[in-house]
Order: sequence, then C-alpha cells, then structure tokens
Amino acid sequence: MSDQSPTEDEREASSLPRCPRCDTPVALVTSRGPTEHICSPCGCQVGSPDL
Repeated sequence: MSDQSPTEDEREASSLPRCPRCDTPVALVTSRGPTEHICSPCGCQVGSPDL
C-alpha cells in the first residue's frame, strides 16, 4: 500500500451531479424561488435552465 494520495483516475467516480458553474459535486440544491437555486456545498447560484 502506498502513502501517496490517489490520482484523479484512481478515485472512485462520484454518483453526485456536478455544479454547472464550478464542477463541484452537489449534495443539495436549495430553491429560493422559481428561477433561483443555490448548490451546496459550493454555494453557487444557478438558474432553472442550468439545473
């Protein structure tokens, strides 16, 4: 076993969707209106067409 951290290719692929703005895995989307949504944990604000 190696003490080095795994490369991106060696990591298991996440089943979470990705933020359309920053490409971070999104665990939760909070809606503040019909067209305003906030991705968590990154905090990016996205509109309905981006979801």
